[in-house]
Amino acid sequence: MGKSLKSVVRAAALVTMSAVTVAMWSPVAIAAAPDRTAVDAARVTADAIEVVMGAEDDLASVSITLNEGGAAATSTAAGPIGLPQDPTAAITLGTGSMAIGLTLPASDIADELEIVDGDAVYVDQGAETSYVIDALPAGLRVASVIESPRSPHQMTYKLDLPKGTSLVPNLDGSVAVVLDGTLDSGVGVTIGGFDRPWAIDANGRTVETYYQVAGSALTQVVAPGSDVSYPLVADPSYSYCTVSGVIPAVCVKYNRTDTARFWSLIAGGIGAAAFAAEVFSFLPNFALKAACKAAVAAFYGALLINIRIAYETNRCFRVRFSFPPIFSAIGYSQVVNC
Repeated sequence: MGKSLKSVVRAAALVTMSAVTVAMWSPVAIAAAPDRTAVDAARVTADAIEVVMGAEDDLASVSITLNEGGAAATSTAAGPIGLPQDPTAAITLGTGSMAIGLTLPASDIADELEIVDGDAVYVDQGAETSYVIDALPAGLRVASVIESPRSPHQMTYKLDLPKGTSLVPNLDGSVAVVLDGTLDSGVGVTIGGFDRPWAIDANGRTVETYYQVAGSALTQVVAPGSDVSYPLVADPSYSYCTVSGVIPAVCVKYNRTDTARFWSLIAGGIGAAAFAAEVFSFLPNFALKAACKAAVAAFYGALLINIRIAYETNRCFRVRFSFPPIFSAIGYSQVVNC
C-alpha cells in the first residue's frame, strides 16, 4: 500500500512537472517575449544613436512601460506619450492645446507594439521596415530602421498639430511647429519642432536625408548612394519649446560646431553685448532681435557656464525666451543633447 502511494505521488509529480514545462514553452508564453526582429531593430537604433550623438546619457530618455491600453511613457516634461497597440493608430504626445498626434507610415499588416529595453517597437515585415520610438524628456524620437533596398525610403508621418499651428521648414533642414499669424513678424513663434534629420548606414556612414512638408504631413526622404550597407537608420525627433510648459517660447538650439565657436569667442574675451549680437545676428525682426539681445546680455553669466559645460561634454546648448518680446526677461539657457 505504501509503495502504491509513493508511485501515485511520483506519477502526479511527473505529470505536474510536464504540465509546467509545456506551459513554459507554449506559444502563448513564447509570444510574450519581444520578437527577434524587434530586438534587432532596437539594438541597431541604439548603435546608430550612439554613433551620431555620442554615448547615450542615462537621463536622455524615459523608459516606456506597458499598461492595459497599450503602452505609455507618462513621466516626460512634455506630458504623457500614448502609444497604441495598433501601428496604424496615432501616437500622442502632450495634453490639451499643446497635444500633437503622429501616425506612422506603417502598413495594415504591421505587427502590434512590442517593448524592448524601454523603447516601443513596431515591425512592418511586409515593408521590411521597423519603427523604434524613444521617449525623450521634452518629446519623442521615431527611428526608422530600413532593412533593405526594397524597403520604402520615403517615410510620411501624418501629424495632428495643435490648433492654430503649421509646419514651417527651417534653413538648417529642421521643421518648426509655428503659431499661425506670427510669421509676419519675420520669426514665427515656435512651440516645438522636428530636429534636423539624420540617417546612417550599418557601417556608421552618413546617408543623405531631408524633410518634405505638405500641409500637416512630414516626409523624411532617405537617398542612399550605391555603396551603403543595410540596415539604414533614419531619425526624426520632435520636442516642445515652452517656458514652464505653458508660455509659448522662441527656441534657438545651437549645434556642436556653433557651441565650440561661441566658446572660442568667449574664451577670446568677447563681452556680453558683442556675444548677444553674434548669437542673434540672424534674426530679421528688429524688435525681436533687440529683445533677444537684451535677454542674452542679462543672462550672460548663466550662458557662459552652460556653453562651457556643453563644450567640455561635447554637447549643445539651447536658449529659450518667451514671446512677445515684453516677456523676454523670462529667458533660459540649458545644456542639451545634440
